[in-house]
Parts: sequence; C-alpha cells; structure tokens
Amino acid sequence: MADLERLLERLVQHEVEFVLIGGYAAMIHGVSLLTRDIAVCAQFSRANLERIHAAVADLHPYHFLTPQPLPFEIREGFERVLKNRKPS
Repeated sequence: MADLERLLERLVQHEVEFVLIGGYAAMIHGVSLLTRDIAVCAQFSRANLERIHAAVADLHPYHFLTPQPLPFEIREGFERVLKNRKPS
C-alpha cells in the first residue's frame, strides 16, 4: 500500500488529472481481490502527459502492452491522433 500512496502523492503534487482504477481502487472500496495493480486513467492532453512524465520519470516507466517495452515519451505530432479520433 505504501507504493500506492507514494505514486498518488507524486501525481497529486504534479497536478495530474486522473482517477484510480484497477485492483487497488477496488480494494479501497472494500472489494477483496488478489491483484495488487496500480492503474490510473488520465486525461490525454499534452499538459497532463507532461505532468505525468514529471511525476514518474525517475521510475523509468514503459508501455507494457507492447511486444518490446517502449519508454514513456511524448513525441511531436501526437496531437494529430486526438484530432483524428472518432467519438465513441
């Protein structure tokens, strides 16, 4: 639980817009689960991504849903993805 508290403190200190989801969120609401994952859902804007990066950069985060771990980088032109998305 200490890891969760430290991560949440970092995100709050860096004014990241987020909500906690996943196993820890369920545990906080009283559900007993076997997973102890920390997952957040965050606004996908340049400013918020930069705040997330500042909050966790020294932890060397990477994208885990790819065949090879990709570093957390904000690349130029990512905004085009947002403009081309169809509303769900």
